[in-house]
Amino acid sequence: MTPVTVRSCHELVDMVWDDPAAVEAMATAAVVSSETSDDERLHALWARGLALRERGDLGAAEGDLCDALVIADHLGLRSVVARIAVTLSLTLQYSGRGREAAELLERAELESTGADLGHVYLQRAIVMQRNGDLEGALRGYGLARDVFDRFDERFALARVLNNLGVLYAFRGAHDLSIEHSETASRLAESLGQQRLAAQAQHNLGYSLARTGDLARALHEMEAAERRFAAMPNSDGALAVVRADRADVLLQANLAGEARQEAELALVTVEASGNVTELADMLLLVARCRLADGDQDDARQAADEAAVLFSRHERLRLLPLAELVGVRADLAGGVGDGDHVAERAMSVAASLDEVGWRSEATTAWVVAGMLLLESGQTAAAVRLHRRVLRAQSGAAGDRAAVSLFAASLHERTGDRSAARRCVNRGLRTLADNQASLGALELRAHAISHGHSLAEIGARLAVQDHRPRELLGRIEAARGMISLLPRAVPPDDDVLADLLSDLRSTVEEIRLLTSTGTTTHHQSHRRLELEQRIRSHTRTARASGAATELQLGEAVGALGERQLVEYANLDGILWAVTADRGRCAMHELGSIDEIEVEVDQIDFALNRLNRVQGSPASREAARETIRHVGGRLGQQLLPDRVRSTERPLVIVPTGRLHGLAWRALPLLAGRAVTVSPSLFGHTIATRGAASDRRRHSVLVAGPDLPAAPEELRVLSAIYPTATVLDVATSDAASCLAAFSTATLAHVACHGSFRSDNPLFSTLRVADGDLTVYDLERCERLPHTMVLSACNAAASSVLRGGALLGMSSSLIQFGVSSVVAPLTPVSDERSVALMTRLHRELAAGLEPAAALARAALVDGELDATASAFVVIGA
Repeated sequence: MTPVTVRSCHELVDMVWDDPAAVEAMATAAVVSSETSDDERLHALWARGLALRERGDLGAAEGDLCDALVIADHLGLRSVVARIAVTLSLTLQYSGRGREAAELLERAELESTGADLGHVYLQRAIVMQRNGDLEGALRGYGLARDVFDRFDERFALARVLNNLGVLYAFRGAHDLSIEHSETASRLAESLGQQRLAAQAQHNLGYSLARTGDLARALHEMEAAERRFAAMPNSDGALAVVRADRADVLLQANLAGEARQEAELALVTVEASGNVTELADMLLLVARCRLADGDQDDARQAADEAAVLFSRHERLRLLPLAELVGVRADLAGGVGDGDHVAERAMSVAASLDEVGWRSEATTAWVVAGMLLLESGQTAAAVRLHRRVLRAQSGAAGDRAAVSLFAASLHERTGDRSAARRCVNRGLRTLADNQASLGALELRAHAISHGHSLAEIGARLAVQDHRPRELLGRIEAARGMISLLPRAVPPDDDVLADLLSDLRSTVEEIRLLTSTGTTTHHQSHRRLELEQRIRSHTRTARASGAATELQLGEAVGALGERQLVEYANLDGILWAVTADRGRCAMHELGSIDEIEVEVDQIDFALNRLNRVQGSPASREAARETIRHVGGRLGQQLLPDRVRSTERPLVIVPTGRLHGLAWRALPLLAGRAVTVSPSLFGHTIATRGAASDRRRHSVLVAGPDLPAAPEELRVLSAIYPTATVLDVATSDAASCLAAFSTATLAHVACHGSFRSDNPLFSTLRVADGDLTVYDLERCERLPHTMVLSACNAAASSVLRGGALLGMSSSLIQFGVSSVVAPLTPVSDERSVALMTRLHRELAAGLEPAAALARAALVDGELDATASAFVVIGA
């Protein structure tokens, strides 16, 4: 065996960061070699101990480091003894022996001089940070930085800056956090320390997330994850990335996905034996479970974290676990409100004292809202002053403080101050949301403003200000329409992922048809979907938001009437706008209305099935006539019923799934359904500005009537591009859409309630998802989707929609004509023929569908399921 030289053993210690597995193998070779000197062996043991620690084998790491320490002490190498003691201290900390780690560092400090002293300061700061002593850690990092600057220890300096980035993020010093993380990343890159560079890049993502810049945060984390995945033995680092990504997803209100990420990371950490990381991970899992509505499991995980914090004397972190417990009790209605408020204030004071600014703000706001609910207004006023002094600078925290202040002023009767707080909070959220590019993140982010908008709406109702009520309703749901369109990453990665997904789904279809199991392919599909979502979330918006005032939007209606709905405390309200004048209407219990909406939906499904007896179909028609008649009377105010002018409807909640065409009072009337008034205005402008005059007709596979539908429509549009069952592959469809004014797609459609942006239109070579359509630089201003459920959307808290048709409107399509329910393709041919004749004659989509829906003065059953969305 070739002996390992002293020089190479010394180098092994510095190589651990980049390749712990290789270092472990080389160090082992040196340890067992009979030709290795004591000095060589101690460095090899030291290096192997570090490598084992990085790989998660803490017991073996401690053994090697202790053996190295004995040899160094025997050889009288005092500075080496101190350095090894420093590295051993973190291993003890990971094992939950914080007191031993601190004592070891105290002894090491007495033995250290020069740059070695800087390593003692660094390690002690890391231990303090792990224990929640942020002030002590900050001082320690400052001392270490001064030493490393003096002795030009650039690698150690990069480690200090990296840790400082995270520490400043905890303390709410966001500019300093980002600055230190970026500097650490650049310095590590310049030194060729790829693992440290990846860590710094990941920490930069974490720092950005704390500011609310979720898109860039996810971009940096994804890049860091790719770098770690290419390195050997990076399970621990990947678990940390997964955990911090869960934290970002929590901020984006994607609680279910955040919980899944956190619990997968927990499994990895549990296997590592790192009890410090385990306690931190349990706390994250508790937060995710709480956000996901699982209060009992959240409380259990928080209690487990608290036990570990106590056992290992990380007492400063106990308030973080207690905060989850307080919020779980609040959400679950456990305990007396006054008692929970007292606990929240105690937790907030503890968090504020040790520097956890964002978490302290959350606790103060929880306490304040509880005080208001229990009628302790004077105490809430005093607490509000304290919150203003202590609040974090993050957008979400500032919005939460605005919510508390608005609630406080509403309770004390200061309506003007309450309105100012609502405006301030919504403005904060709008500015933050503008940085988000991915439609999914934007849609979920709206819910942050829901409670603020609700307070504003209540004030408007109480003061009987219909225009103000309309503005408050639009504040959340209309916000997304004003943001600039953000195209997803235009790269081969996304294109390949979407192509792979299409192929995988087709393979699943083929195997299913032959009775073959598809477990592997189904797992692959889920993996691809997750990678697509992660990749597209890194998109950032470019350009400015559309400047549009409420008065402009109301004025742009022209001769159209508007009725926009809102659910306030279980009561359905409507605001009508007619020739510039607004009025408000109280319509009754939302629960009762939703029951009748469900009855209409059930009847339409029965009516449009291929199967079913004539008696069943007639019973469905009768349900629609009677229930639709009652709903029309209840939902449509007198001023809406008294005219036949075009109508724009902006629904809320379950009303987005109502087939408005089925209401007898709207028979023959041009009706457009829009996600928001602002969205309708922008869609109308888009239709007017599109000067293209070309059509594309598409037919998907396994739809018997589709060829006939295309044949008939080809006669109406003789110059149209026709993509039949054989030629309608995804690439051809997307290319044709980019040059067309109007597109008609007759195919199978599916709505994914679990993942609305993976709702599909099936074409020749597989499924077109919303993500595919989003990549089109331009889309037709009118799209007719003769595809089951193509108009369906999930309604998120705050009013945002996610689905095929609602997304197309966000992508620049002006009008989408599509069904809310399954429809018979055979019966659709006649309806589509009538519709396109009216469109070709120059009618707008809503007017064209209104005419096409009537046959001999009676509503066509198939047409009742179709709506026009947008303009």
